[in-house]
Order: sequence, then C-alpha cells, then structure tokens
Amino acid sequence: MSDLDPKRTPDHLERAFLRPSEPEPFWKTKEFGRFAALAGVALFSLLLFAYFGLRQAEQAERDAELAKAAWPALTAVERQARLDAQTNLFEGALRDSQSGQGFVQTPGYLKLLDSLKRYKPEDVSQRAQRTLDYTTLITDPEPWRGEFVRMRGLVGGMWAERLPGPIFEHKDVWRGLLTDGEGDNGVMFDILERPENADSLHRQAVDVEAVYYRNVAYTAENGETRSVPWILVKSIALVPSAAETSYKATLADNTLLIIALLAFAVLAARVLFSSLRKKRRAVVPAAAPQSIRDVLEANRRKAGIRPSSNASTQSPSRPQSPSDSHQTPPRR
Repeated sequence: MSDLDPKRTPDHLERAFLRPSEPEPFWKTKEFGRFAALAGVALFSLLLFAYFGLRQAEQAERDAELAKAAWPALTAVERQARLDAQTNLFEGALRDSQSGQGFVQTPGYLKLLDSLKRYKPEDVSQRAQRTLDYTTLITDPEPWRGEFVRMRGLVGGMWAERLPGPIFEHKDVWRGLLTDGEGDNGVMFDILERPENADSLHRQAVDVEAVYYRNVAYTAENGETRSVPWILVKSIALVPSAAETSYKATLADNTLLIIALLAFAVLAARVLFSSLRKKRRAVVPAAAPQSIRDVLEANRRKAGIRPSSNASTQSPSRPQSPSDSHQTPPRR
C-alpha cells in the first residue's frame, strides 16, 4: 500500500464505502439562486412602490387639507350679513369683545364656554364643516366670529388658566397652542375639560373641533406683539401617525397589485421546489460493483488516491476446474 495516502486508513476507506453520498444543499443549487434573484427584484420593486405610494398619499392629504381650508371670499353684502347675525349668536356672547384684544375673560367669553359645554360632541362635529383658514382669519377675522371650525395641528404646549368663576364644576380652563407641521401659523385654544392624555400631547398631531372666538393679541418672548386666532375647543383627539394612515391608504388603493406580487412569489417558490424534486428523482444510483476489488478501487478514486497499476488489467479469479488440477510432471 505504498501508493496510499498515509492519512487514509482502511477505516477511512470503510467509512467512505459505507457512507452514502449526500445530496447538494438546496440553497447551493442554480434553481435557488434564480429564485433568490427574482425574489430580490420583486421585494425591491415592492419597497420602491410602497415608498412612492406613501409620498403620494401624504402629498394628496396635504393638498386636500389646503383645499378644504380655503374659505370663500365674502362680498360686502355677505360680510355685513354675517356681522349682523353675530349679535344674537350664543345669546350675545360675542358682543363684548373684538379681535385685537388680549386674553380678557369677559362675561361673553364665559357665556360662550358655558354654551359650548352644553353642546353634545356629535352636534359640534356636525356643525364644524369648515377647516380653519389661517390666512382669512388673519386678514379679515370679524365676519367669521362664532363659526364652528375644525383644525389639525401640533400641540405646542398646554397649561391651566384660572377662571373668574366656576363653569359647572370647572374652576380652570386649559389653554394651549396649535401650530402647523413647521411650527408656524400658531392658533391659541381654550378647552374647558382637561384632555385625558394631556401630558403626552406635546408636539403630537391632534384634531380639534371648536368655535372661532376672535383674534387675540399677545407679546412674544422677543417683545414683538402678535395677533393670532383664538378658538374654544369642544373635543380634541390624537391623530394616528401619518405613516400608518398613508400605509393603510396605499394598501387599500393597490390591493390587486399586492395580491399579484404575492401570487408571483408563491408561483416562483412552487416552480423552484418542483424543479428540485425532479432533479433529485433524476439522479440514478451507480451500478453495484462486480467485486470487492472494484468497490475498493472506486472508493480509492473518490478519496483522491491513485489506483493500483494492476487494477484495470487483472480479471476476477474464477473457480479451478478439475482439469486444471492435473499437472504434467516435470521431465527429468
């Protein structure tokens, strides 16, 4: 056995002979590689589609908000009619104040809070059909006083302000600031009942339904006098995240496409595993060797050992016949 590898022992050859050949792992096959490439392309396409879908949904939501917020321009007759009607709104609660004043809690202010308290939330929701138009209220606020409005904004802060007298069981009113997504276009709000999740509303997006009271003047931290809309809020609700709402809208608008992509993935997986099964069935085991010598030589070749020189020339031994047992004696 001089031609044998010293590291290869008879035990090793025996284990190689007894151990069946292991099939190739499926993740190393060409079929799986093709499937992985197709799945990667499909996943990338789906992610790209979802990204642009979310962007389009967010832009559409912003455009819709801007379109709803635009209030119609009033003619001189319409403007005067609205001013005349304010005299009797909320039992005259708007008559003792005007835009440009500070945070003065007039009897009319208290009466408006009391009237709003008596409204049911669903009644206010039904009346609040206009989205607050910041530009209109800054340029011409007076005709719109007493208007039921709705608004979406970020809570810039909230604190308690003592009332001059209790309204029902409330001794304080909760005051806060709402801004747009950029932190601009601030709107002051008062709400009689403290929201349950008030501590967690800072910098959160909320939807409010309210009555526009008037514009209020205040002095900013830099000493500048500003005038912003002031609303009295009936209800305030946390807005679901924009990503979540846009994601749901994208799924709803593109259900058929998503189903088609999933069906493609399932079909590709079925084709892959079917191809693997057929490939394994097509493997025909090698024919059994005719002798122990051939078995050993075959395993030697598999193990990388050079076959012996007489392996291919020597034929298998055959039984000795009776005629072969008779030998001619040597001549003397």
